[in-house]
Formats: sequence, C-alpha cells, structure tokens
Amino acid sequence: GYRVLPLEEKDSRARWEAWLFDAHSSIPEDRRALAASVSTMIAFDYVTANWDRWSGGNVAEDSPTGRVLFVDNDGAFYEGPDPAALARERAMLQRVTRFSRRFVAALRRINQASVRDALGDEAVGVPLVSERVVRGVIARCDAVVGMVDARIGDAGEADTLVFE
Repeated sequence: GYRVLPLEEKDSRARWEAWLFDAHSSIPEDRRALAASVSTMIAFDYVTANWDRWSGGNVAEDSPTGRVLFVDNDGAFYEGPDPAALARERAMLQRVTRFSRRFVAALRRINQASVRDALGDEAVGVPLVSERVVRGVIARCDAVVGMVDARIGDAGEADTLVFE
C-alpha cells in the first residue's frame, strides 16, 4: 500500500501551502489529516535538520490507512548541518501558521536525555549521535516552540494549534 505523495508537484504544493501558510484559507475536511501531517513534517525536518525532504519522492502514504509516511530521513542528525539548508527549512517553518497541538506538546517535553534515549546507541555505551547533535536538536526544538508561542501571541491558540 506504499504510494509516493506528489506534494512537490506545482498544483499539490500550492494547495497545501495555502492550507498552512495562509491562516485565512480553509482546509477541506477530507484533507485536514494531510495538512496536519505536512505541518508536523516541516517542523520535524527543522528539528532534525533534515535537508533532504523536498528532493523528490520523500513523502509517501500507507494507502490502506491514509497515514502519511516521512521517508528517506538520512539527511537528518548531521554533526554540522549545512547552514544554507537549515536556513531554507527555517524560512519554510516560519511561514507555517497552523500546528498540531499534540506535536507541540511533545516538543515542549523534549530534553537532552529524551533525545539521547530516542536515538539510542550505535553499540553498547556508544551513542549514535554526539552531544553536539543532541544540543542542536534541543536548540531547534526550542526555536520551534518559540515560533509557535509567538504565533499564539499574535493569532491566538485556537487559530494556531488547529490540529490534534
């Protein structure tokens, strides 16, 4: 049931960008789950410094469930993320006006220990990523939460945290 979603195609991209970047646009009820997933994916990619999302075919759907799959994440968790790529990700994220309440709540709970635990070890006692990478993830989590809080301050919680 794996099916690549054409989110990068011009018409498709114009639709989801309107849903997420224009706070006054309406999201069709049958597309809310997709809009929520794309919003979360944009923030997730910034947190993980994944530079490779929009290079083609990196978003799919599990056809039987309709669940969006963020695939090909090997562009994430680099020791020193490319500053230009990170700036592009941040610029896209700054345009997002609608976020998932649950995802933002999860970001608020993240700390260095939880990141280390989630990423695990390459071998017993050998962390998969360095402390520098963990600190970068935490800093970007804090940045996303700051952007969301600023948006809440401007537009209100109900118009910012619109997805569960």
